Amino acid sequence: MSVEETSAPYNQFTLPKIVDQDITICSFYSTSMDVKNSIGLIEGEESVRKYILRILNSLKKDCYDIVHIHSPHVGILFLLTKLINRLSSPPSLMTVHNSFKSYKLRNKIFFIPLFFFLDRIVFCSKESYRSFPFYYKRVLDDKAMVIQNGVDVERIDQVLKKLSGDKTNNPTKFKITSVGRITRIKEPFTVMNAYKKSNIKDSSLVFVGEGDLLKSLKQTGNRFTGSKQVEFMGLIPRDQVYRIFNSADLFISTSAGEGLPVAVLEAMACGLPVILSDIAPHREIAEGCKSVKLVSLGNTEGFARALEYYFKMPKKEREIVGKKCREHVVNNFSLKRMLREYDKVYDDMTKKGP
Repeated sequence: MSVEETSAPYNQFTLPKIVDQDITICSFYSTSMDVKNSIGLIEGEESVRKYILRILNSLKKDCYDIVHIHSPHVGILFLLTKLINRLSSPPSLMTVHNSFKSYKLRNKIFFIPLFFFLDRIVFCSKESYRSFPFYYKRVLDDKAMVIQNGVDVERIDQVLKKLSGDKTNNPTKFKITSVGRITRIKEPFTVMNAYKKSNIKDSSLVFVGEGDLLKSLKQTGNRFTGSKQVEFMGLIPRDQVYRIFNSADLFISTSAGEGLPVAVLEAMACGLPVILSDIAPHREIAEGCKSVKLVSLGNTEGFARALEYYFKMPKKEREIVGKKCREHVVNNFSLKRMLREYDKVYDDMTKKGP
């Protein structure tokens, strides 16, 4: 739908592959950030007509091997392009980036024709696939597969290396961070209320992200006084997020719905202990890693106790927990592993072989 600082199609699928793939991004919205010159860019300027015409012209002019769709909205527009113009097009696949409950009703309806007409459907996690009702899976037949999300550990390490291991400007201040959309399903007020109830002194809570609850969340945050502080960073570049992780002591997510959250994996790759809501996608991340702390969904008291637990933990012990979290991500959720699996899918769909 758009190219943004936090866009997974741009950060996870495009930037790491620009050397060995010729990639054109088709964005429904105009792009406000700089896109690398080696990447083609088609913008719909928020116009369905312009978007369809520009996709059509691009398909007629250029010989693409794969069409990779990352949003149900643009998937429907792609199908309309094919239908209106009776256009033969390259093989098409779609990545489902979230769980079924996280999508609006409109998008849930969109998935039915997409699952039926697209060539391959890839789910970002086991739980994303399991979350869809059985009648959706009947439409999928044998076109569905799971490729778990991965994070660019090498990119993270490059950013952290420049910081020379300088953990924070204020080593006495305990810093908690939460990254994600500030929306109802992410339950940001549970984070705020747990922080308020916790017996943590001389600390700060940093929110990164935007959303429709941001204004009311800021109003609540402004009421904090004394040794506790709440900061709001808004939508920031990915590299800056890694710098925030580097200066933090702890990551928290109280979300009620996810696909397989990249922000959680990135925090773990930065060596942070994490406190997560006990939902299926978080359990999928935690599988095989006892260092991930899970708290029942919406349990403000439980999250407050978890915050206090890590606050009281000696710094060296906390760093050991963080190292175990990082090792778990490096071994199981690397971006290289994810992209290798997508390459196999591309090769199979185009019948080119490796």
